[in-house]
Amino acid sequence: MNDDRSEQIDECCNSSCQAPIHAGQNVYKAGEDVYCSFRCVAEDLKDSKPETFII
Repeated sequence: MNDDRSEQIDECCNSSCQAPIHAGQNVYKAGEDVYCSFRCVAEDLKDSKPETFII
């Protein structure tokens, strides 16, 4: 029997993690990026350059 949750559909976008993300798994998104945990989101975004908007 094939369990859909075992199918890897992506991997964590945090370059120091890159854990597999499986179908049905809870994930965190920041823009188009998908992360396996909120910790990975925070680690990945802490060094990112903030966007500047001109109105």
